[in-house]
Amino acid sequence: MLKPYLKPYLIGYVNEHYEDVDDQLVFAYDEAHATKIVLETFQDAKFVFQSRPVIENQTAA
Repeated sequence: MLKPYLKPYLIGYVNEHYEDVDDQLVFAYDEAHATKIVLETFQDAKFVFQSRPVIENQTAA
């Protein structure tokens, strides 16, 4: 069984001043976990509008 590992994600969110914060680097297990980290860590984060992995899925050679 494969062990989960942290992967880099770029998250875009809107802060309490309604300013876009683009490309916040977050290390998480998946995109949902990355979104949760941003919303829990940054108290001024109102909502997440974008999340994408920095490295696309890799296949074992």
